[in-house]
Amino acid sequence: MVFIVGYLIVVAGYNMIWQNSAASQWQITGMDMLYTAQRLVGVLMMLALAQRFLNHDHPKLALLNSAVFPFYLLHQSVIIGLAFYLSKLQLGGFMESLLILSLTFILCWLVFIGARRVDLLSPFLGIKVTGKYKAWQVKVGFGCGLILVSPLIIRLI
Repeated sequence: MVFIVGYLIVVAGYNMIWQNSAASQWQITGMDMLYTAQRLVGVLMMLALAQRFLNHDHPKLALLNSAVFPFYLLHQSVIIGLAFYLSKLQLGGFMESLLILSLTFILCWLVFIGARRVDLLSPFLGIKVTGKYKAWQVKVGFGCGLILVSPLIIRLI
């Protein structure tokens, strides 16, 4: 309720103060402070709703938690690639953004599922390797990883 009242006050203030060229500086500063407080109340409201309705275990929670980091790594590159290719089609703002959002999620999810199933790809996306390997296989894997990152290490030194 506080958020809604704050929103209505901000809308009224926008029309009466921010749009008024004769408004004094203290009125504009006061509305800026009220607007900031109203946004903060909105964030707190969302956190309270999440605490109330989303704070429980679910069977899919472990899978979704393990997908966060791979999505974080992939999403920006996927968005830029899709935007580059879709912009040539001139689909319009709504259709292009809808396609970019949905295809980004789908492509990131497919790469995540594929990388989870192929133990060789899992470490590249920060996914825990599920297979059981012998000690020599782990050492070879670490050696290959060291070889792959050694140019970067040498450049940083």
